[in-house]
Amino acid sequence: MPKTAGTSLTQAALQAFGEARCEFDYGVGNPHTTARVAELSHQANDLFRLRERLQQDQVAMLAGHVPLPRYAPLFPSTRIVSFLREPLAQLLSHHAHINREQTPRPFEEFIRRPQGAGVQARMLANVPLEALGVVGITERYDDSLRVLNASLGLDLQAQQLNQNPQREALAQPLYTLPPGQATQVDALLRDERQLYARANRLLDSRLAMLDAGQPFTNGAISECSAQLVSGFAFRAEQTWPVALELQRNGQPEANLLATQHQARLRMLNAPREGCVGFEHRFAKPLQPGDGVSVTVAETGQLLGEWQMPVLSANQP
Repeated sequence: MPKTAGTSLTQAALQAFGEARCEFDYGVGNPHTTARVAELSHQANDLFRLRERLQQDQVAMLAGHVPLPRYAPLFPSTRIVSFLREPLAQLLSHHAHINREQTPRPFEEFIRRPQGAGVQARMLANVPLEALGVVGITERYDDSLRVLNASLGLDLQAQQLNQNPQREALAQPLYTLPPGQATQVDALLRDERQLYARANRLLDSRLAMLDAGQPFTNGAISECSAQLVSGFAFRAEQTWPVALELQRNGQPEANLLATQHQARLRMLNAPREGCVGFEHRFAKPLQPGDGVSVTVAETGQLLGEWQMPVLSANQP
């Protein structure tokens, strides 16, 4: 993701792994894209060969500003790391960076371009955050690095690099945008703000499990309706299915095993060949106001909760 502490994380990785074990993709023709990636990914478009070469040379990291689907099939989902930044801060910082390093563009034009408003959500391409190895938060960099190190068995040291020398002034445009512009930006960032809030909740969950000395389970409720609830759950490097507890209005409803095949998670190289899904059909459909929750049986980690909407008198 552009302007989300990537340079700081990259430098930490370079110090830990060494330059020879790090590869980068910042796009075709970008001088920071490494030669091997340029040759095999961009010129030959042979990702299979790229993966072979990375494995042969024991490359520890492939990083860059790349949409997640580009390289996700090459690696286990639990080894994929991304960082998100507060959407308006990312947008303003990225616009300032483009104006400093490339052709300056008016803010009104920039926000409508592919690299403008909502770029973080577009690069993640609707992949569930809970399926990834680590999703860090730029504004919570130290906490994110702690989770990253614990999850992947690393010892990366905090860095603070590639910051705008006038970064304290970056927040000012938020308060000087004309009302029409602020409304437009708010609309363009609505989905990404929801994604950012979700990533913060996910980081909270990971920190809670880390502090408790408990293993973290990747998982979420993917769908819930009056008739059924479904989702996924797995642990990194684990081949046995995760046992779950489903509650309805705070009372036990069912015990589940996350064993069902999910093609999307198989494409992401989730553990158990993607056989990590769960589904439960309610014998009695949920009623308005009913709530359901799914937790990991072993640790009590909450994977998700949902409440059946209550219709008001004037709703159909």
